[in-house]
This record gives sequence, C-alpha cells and structure tokens, in this order.
Amino acid sequence: MSKRLFLVLIGIGLISASVALAQPSATPEAPFLPYYWIRGTVTDGGSPAVNRIIVLYRDDLNTRIQTLTDNAGWYELNAYELYYYHGVPITFEAAVAYRVAAPRDSTHSTGSEEVINLNNGQGYTEVNMALVEGGGPLLITEVISGTVPLNILRNGNNIEVSWNNTLYPNPQIFMLTGSGSGEFTNSYSATKWVRIFSGGLVEASGISFTPPDTLVHQNQANGAGSGEVYYKGLQAGITDYATNIPSAEAVGKVNFTFGGGNTFFSVPLVLSGTINDIMGSQNYTAGSRLFKQAPDRSGFNTADYFSGTGWTDTIVITPDKGYYFYNIGSQIPVTLVGRVPGAGVSESMGGGNNLFAVQFPKQYDFSIFGAGTAAGDRVLIYNRNAIPVSGFDAVNQSEFGLTQVRLSGMGGYYYYRDPSAGTLTWSPPLP
Repeated sequence: MSKRLFLVLIGIGLISASVALAQPSATPEAPFLPYYWIRGTVTDGGSPAVNRIIVLYRDDLNTRIQTLTDNAGWYELNAYELYYYHGVPITFEAAVAYRVAAPRDSTHSTGSEEVINLNNGQGYTEVNMALVEGGGPLLITEVISGTVPLNILRNGNNIEVSWNNTLYPNPQIFMLTGSGSGEFTNSYSATKWVRIFSGGLVEASGISFTPPDTLVHQNQANGAGSGEVYYKGLQAGITDYATNIPSAEAVGKVNFTFGGGNTFFSVPLVLSGTINDIMGSQNYTAGSRLFKQAPDRSGFNTADYFSGTGWTDTIVITPDKGYYFYNIGSQIPVTLVGRVPGAGVSESMGGGNNLFAVQFPKQYDFSIFGAGTAAGDRVLIYNRNAIPVSGFDAVNQSEFGLTQVRLSGMGGYYYYRDPSAGTLTWSPPLP
C-alpha cells in the first residue's frame, strides 16, 4: 500500500497549525500529517450504535479510511488519511463531495450514508447519522463472488453507472427496463436482463462508455427515458447468467410525475445523501412540499423546496414508507436513483391510517399482507381523477383476494387498520 509524506509548507499554515491542537492517529508519519476531522454520533433505533464501522471515501468505497464507533456511538476520521493511504486529493471546492457512511455487512442490515463537503473555514465537519434498514453501502468484503458492485448517479440529463475497474476490469453490465409501474425482478431472462457492456465495448444504443469505469445512459434523467431502468454487474468471464444475475446487487432509476396538487408515491430504492442530493433541483417550483407521516402517525413531517436554495433537510426518504408530494401548477417530471433493497423491512400497522409502501420496485397483490388482516381493514388508493374532486378509492379486506388491483412499488398508500384488531405485522417477499 503506497504512502505519501506530507511536507507542511508556510502556504498551508492554517492547516498545519491544527497539528499542534489535535492528537493524530497512530501512523508512521503522523507528525507531518494535517488534520481535517469528520466526526459525529451514530444511532441505531434511537440508541448509540456501538462498535460500528464508519468509513470515509470520495468516489470509491474501496479507497476508504475507516474507524469504529465508541460506547457512546461517537466516531472521528481524519480526511487527510485518504491521501496518505490512497492518494485521494483533499480539496475544499464546493463542487467536490465526499461520503461518510455506516455500511451494511454480513451482521448488520442497517446503515446510512451522507454526502458532505469539506469546510476550510471551520476545520471539521460534524455528521450525525441515524441508521435505517437497508441503508448505506454494502462493504466490498461482502460482495458475492462473480458479481460487480455498481454506483449510480444523475448527471444533467443522463444516468451514469460506474464500478471499480481496478478490482473488476472490463465487467459485464446488464440492464432491465420497464414502464415505471414496477417491473423489477432478480430472476434472469435473456429478454429482460439484456447485456449492454462487455469486454470494454458497448452493446446497446443510447449508451456510451467513458473509460475506464463509467457507462453513460443518455437522456434518462429529469423524468425522461424509460419509466424504470435497473443495472447489474458480473465479472468478466462469467457465463452462467441464470445463477449469477439473481445474486448480483442492482442499482436503478425510477421516473415520477408529480402533478398539480397531491401525488402519493414511494421510492423503492435505497438512496444516498441529504434530501437535496436525492431530489436534486429537477424542475421543482417554489412551494413544492414533501410529506412524511410522523412515527406516531399524529401528523406529518415536511420538507419544502425554495428556489435558489433547494430543499429543507428535514426528512429522510426510505423504501418502507409512503409519501405525498404537493405542488401548485403543472406536472413535474422527476428521476430518482439508488440501490434496489436487498431485503424487506417488517412493517407494523397500528389502528387507523398507516401511510405505507411495498418497498420493492415490483407489483404485488393484496396477499402481501398475510393472514392477519381483519374484516374492518381497507387499503386507500389516491385517485386524482375522481369526480367531483380528487379522493381515495377503497379496497376492503373482503376484496383483498378478489381485486385485480395491484400495489406498485412506486405508489404510496394508506392501510386503514381496524383499531379493535391489534397490530398487523407483515413484510414483502423479495422480487
């Protein structure tokens, strides 16, 4: 592993002055190493997350530094060790982002990830994280043999899919497209999971390759292109697609159209960063607002969009919850990107209305709720086109086994639970 010795010059006196104030990590050249701390507290279920791995990286999880949280859930990482150990440049430019995360692994199904900028004037960044089921990246040591972990992001009008080309040179990339109603599947079929890249060559139209490690899927952001697109990676030389495609982790993009008034929706992807990173500035109008039901279901927490400043960072978007978007005016086309969850979350429906989601980008029938439903239960589906005013269509419990209606992974729904029936607990099957 290469190491670089920092020569602290007069021109960076502000940085070097911090050396006298902070105790370094135990590294051979520590006296010459500047400091910029990323620090904070990590909680899991409201309690300190003890002995959890916390990582800091810029573009690639494999070129990371890491530490463990203490008994109070506290962690500290020196950003300059990214350069010392991996040669990753340290910059305070606003356009350059770093990522701090509590990753998932074989023993932890919860995690979190935040996108941050380094603040030269402050000298440190405090990032507190509340872990959520299925959140955060998967540690590279947990990658299933034969598969390639992928990254995904929006870039202008395009979607970019990338990988670590040092660990996985010339991978095979597969793509599944759908209408936006929820057509994802892990099962392999040559007509669904189509290979689009192999041996360094693009094998599909509308896609270009930026060497050494990025595919650009053109005109697929800002609500454009296919309603849903998913990507999986396999290592070069793998030919048993039927065995390996189902076990590969998927990333994807989903389009939404937020019409004037209320739109009930869910995001069947694990998303990274703040709400501004997730939602971006895609055609929103001032006054747009996101609603998330409070944990005690007594009301709603909200995030607001302001032109020029973006979203208020006041809610966290997760696959297991339903949301509604309110805006005034014309329809707003939006594209969200993330990782398809690797496991479902157990849901508990208490008496009254529960704003829920089916968690995966797939359509499910009402058997998803299992055998614990009660005669007074019903699912409420928002109907924007109802006459004379928008409202909810009800599917009563007696119709659960009969209706042709399917619940989409992109929809947000109310489940009304009979208060006399106790709590209903259920979880969706993997697609």
